[in-house]
Amino acid sequence: MDADEDDDVLHDDESSEEEAALFEAFQSTQAAELQEQLVVRHSRLVVSLVRKFRGRAEWEDLVQVGYVGLLKAIGAYRPKSGNRFSTYATHCVLGELRHFLRDRTETVRRPRWLQAVSRKVGAFVEAFLHDHERLPTVTEISEATNIARDGVVEVLKAGSVMSLEQMQGESGGLQVGRIRSLREESFVLTLEDRIWLDSALDRLLEVEKQIVKMFFYSDLNQSQIAGETGLSPKRVSRIMRRALNRLQGVMRLGGKGE
Repeated sequence: MDADEDDDVLHDDESSEEEAALFEAFQSTQAAELQEQLVVRHSRLVVSLVRKFRGRAEWEDLVQVGYVGLLKAIGAYRPKSGNRFSTYATHCVLGELRHFLRDRTETVRRPRWLQAVSRKVGAFVEAFLHDHERLPTVTEISEATNIARDGVVEVLKAGSVMSLEQMQGESGGLQVGRIRSLREESFVLTLEDRIWLDSALDRLLEVEKQIVKMFFYSDLNQSQIAGETGLSPKRVSRIMRRALNRLQGVMRLGGKGE
């Protein structure tokens, strides 16, 4: 073995020891900054694995699913197992991707608010990956999208295959309460309020939802709504009153009226 080969072996040993120490520190502290160091170290592995599945689903969805696989691998890996983390992470990421591609047609339809938030996260991750040639950390996603760190993880999870029970927060599934704004923005509803409002509107009949949106979102008066819908102004008024009463009831159930 020549001097260059000796240097390479020493470097690999030092790198392995450093990574093992990083994992042990993360397991004992669960510190976000340690998790993020591990994400940065291994994000290129995820990208290389995701590329094998390009064309079989939307690229943004595949990247988010691969990201979830990496986070799961980081959380579950034990250095003392004797396995290299790259081997373990490869198994986890490929498993998530195959599960997603196999079962995605059987999943429930995600609510509109979740689709919108997931697209926002996915677009940032893809743009960051293009500019930096690595995946962003959870904190970087959080800062850019104004979603609290725990919420980012929930949104990433929601990009993978989820059953109805998981969508309802059971079996370790989606925890909607964690998806909230990182900071307040002037004249903008917080994320949790937008989630609540969209969920409440989804409880209305289609005609009720249409009229409420025309009145509050498009700023049309009752006569204009009547002209747009072909309903009489009195009918519009009755539907509006019924819809607002229904929303008020949902508000009370959700604790928004307290």
